[in-house]
Amino acid sequence: MLERGYGRLLVTLVTVSAMLAIYSSINGRFESAYDFGIGLDAAIPLVPWTLPIYASLYLVALLAPLIVDRQTFVRGLHALVLVTLFSFAGFIAFPSAYPRPDVTELDSIWRPAFQWYYAHDPPTNTLPSLHVATAAVIGWMLRAVQGRWIWATWCTLIALSTLTTKQHFVADVIGGLLVAVVAVAIVERRR
Repeated sequence: MLERGYGRLLVTLVTVSAMLAIYSSINGRFESAYDFGIGLDAAIPLVPWTLPIYASLYLVALLAPLIVDRQTFVRGLHALVLVTLFSFAGFIAFPSAYPRPDVTELDSIWRPAFQWYYAHDPPTNTLPSLHVATAAVIGWMLRAVQGRWIWATWCTLIALSTLTTKQHFVADVIGGLLVAVVAVAIVERRR
């Protein structure tokens, strides 16, 4: 089943669905005890047009299994499971919330999109950024495919968009990158 891209896509959908169910069950469950904000966080503006880049993580996560070979997929899936588990541990150990900006003053194009997104994804579960960790692992998975610089750029923009959509602190981004590096190192060592 993993030999074909669609089989890998099915495995990805099942795995991601299970992880999202766990994520939803712990999101906002713990009282926010930590504030990871620094001056740089306040200096980074809300950039509304980066919301589609942020949301495109789900698209690239579905494209990657169709593009990579079986061996890369299996290693990447292992790394993604690890970053998810590490991130869940971080959410429980360091409960925090991002103070979301008032989006009622945004242009009519972006206001409903942000209001929907903010309503469906509470501002908790920040450290480490699972969005960043996932984008980093997917970028690692796609490092050997044709057009790798496009994938690397896309995954980098997704990571940066966590700041410009006011979903994560700078510390969360660093934490997400560290979690991805550790997960990839574990997977590579086992290989």
